[in-house]
Amino acid sequence: MEMMLIPFLGQGHVFPCTQLCLQLAAHGVTVTIVVPTEFTDTISAACDHPLVRVAGLDLPPHEDDPSPMHLFVKAHLMNEPFSEFLARRTAPDAPLPPPVCIIVDALVGWAIDISRQYAIPAVGLYTNGTCPCALDYISPRLSPEKMNPNEIVAIPGVPDTLRLTYGELVHKPPPSRGPRRNTGGGGPRHGDRRQPPWINQMEGATVILCNTCDELERPFIDLIARETGKKAFGVGPLLPRQFWESAGSPLRDGAVRSKKNSNVSEEEVEAWLNSKQPGSVVFVSFGSEVSPTTSELAELAAGLEESGQPFIWVIQANVTRDPAPVEASPELAAKDPWLGVVPDGFEERVGERGLVIRGWAPQLLILSHPSTGGFISHCGWNSTLESLVRGVPILAWPIRGDQHMNAIVVANHLGVGVKVRDAGGRDVRKEDVVRGVAKLMSDSDIRNRAAQIKAIFLSG
Repeated sequence: MEMMLIPFLGQGHVFPCTQLCLQLAAHGVTVTIVVPTEFTDTISAACDHPLVRVAGLDLPPHEDDPSPMHLFVKAHLMNEPFSEFLARRTAPDAPLPPPVCIIVDALVGWAIDISRQYAIPAVGLYTNGTCPCALDYISPRLSPEKMNPNEIVAIPGVPDTLRLTYGELVHKPPPSRGPRRNTGGGGPRHGDRRQPPWINQMEGATVILCNTCDELERPFIDLIARETGKKAFGVGPLLPRQFWESAGSPLRDGAVRSKKNSNVSEEEVEAWLNSKQPGSVVFVSFGSEVSPTTSELAELAAGLEESGQPFIWVIQANVTRDPAPVEASPELAAKDPWLGVVPDGFEERVGERGLVIRGWAPQLLILSHPSTGGFISHCGWNSTLESLVRGVPILAWPIRGDQHMNAIVVANHLGVGVKVRDAGGRDVRKEDVVRGVAKLMSDSDIRNRAAQIKAIFLSG
């Protein structure tokens, strides 16, 4: 039996999609994952299993787009080559029978209609948090602009634990101060209540899969089923097999993910963690695609310095949301892409209490290490799942899109974290960081609930 899967090409989508392929293969299912030809080597390395095949699509000629929209452009360009690919696979003289179904990432939902044209059932897949996906069906029917933004929304099927306000439902963005880089795109912007295009595209799916589980988001799985009239199932968390097999002990990222450039080795990170007290370290990472503003990064540094807690702070090059507040020649900026991110003298002042990682960081190792006691996170869904499964409480600092709703799930619904600031759009200040870290590291209710969720996953 063969299934086919077509992912969106963003890192946060490819990772759970490849994990789903590997899990299906582990149950004896042959899976063909379809991507543009330029991605085949990367996907093949991530899906090293004899039952997982990678099919490359040659895209029509196009200009390279350095903007955050380039993945959406490539996804759109896959449309015709994918149709031609299915035509060959369903031809009478095709060497292999057609797949029994095609699993379609919601952000390439157009592939559902193409699948149906060739009489192949399509299965929709939400790789991100199920709560924001479910609320995408609901929010366009509401009129929050006519209501108090601090008023709690009453939505049938949405649990009271979410405590969602009308202001949070539309998650207004912080005020803009200049161009933003690498903040992504696609779908409605903050405050735009139009239904995203994948809502209509998913109507052609026979069933919907969600990267979550009953213990985390059962009410929202049910809400999607109710709104779509389709069966919906949680098939997550879609994390590496090694993540589950190493439960209760640190996991080396090198066994799971390819390493990238970094100023610190995985062994050095582990040695640093080994030198700290259990549950004392605050891990700070905003992923590889988003970042606070440069002024907020300065406030973060000041907050970490004042907090007194040991910390690991991961910074990425060229991902700030506004221009760097420093004057530098292009040559100097090229030599130091982190210029202006870490305040002068910061690392010398914090000394051994802090470890600043520039570039790739072994996140699975850090979250699974007993010295780690808290996670300052943008609440991307993959990072959120990794933290939840390892029982690490979260100081939620969402930046864009579904991260805002994931933060509310973490802080309100699950009670395993706290938001760095209330909704309202103002910048994060040093005081927010100091207060948030103190609560995260000392609140017994939050820490007990995080430990309870970890125990659920440890028990299988």
